[in-house]
Amino acid sequence: MPVTNATAASAPARKLGRFELQLLLGRSGRSMAWRALDPQRGKELVLVMPRQQPATPAALARWLEQARRGARLAHPNLALALEVGTQENWPFVAYDGAGGPTLAERRAMARPAPTSPNGSRRRSRVWRSRTTRASCTATCSPSC
Repeated sequence: MPVTNATAASAPARKLGRFELQLLLGRSGRSMAWRALDPQRGKELVLVMPRQQPATPAALARWLEQARRGARLAHPNLALALEVGTQENWPFVAYDGAGGPTLAERRAMARPAPTSPNGSRRRSRVWRSRTTRASCTATCSPSC
């Protein structure tokens, strides 16, 4: 299944088994994520699959085993994996598409940076010490 960039205004959705692939959300070197509709569940999901179909049954089994291991992880900051499987010889992981806010929404909701008593914004000492300590020289002040 060769993949090209998809947009919301592009041609009708692609199908992968029972899933309707609506929008390519992103790609990495080895995988891609799609917004997909699952009529069986009646909900929108995020479908993650490899960019290239596994060439051998052993490669397919290895991808599925790694996906199952990842799907067992449970944490509030991780998407909930609903299903790991194959459709038309393409392995996939289906994640709940009703995730939280986007990064842009989270940044908009974020609190402003802490201010010092005089009202000026300044970096926290922990952050500053981690980023500048490696570049400090003998001429740096002790407060660095």
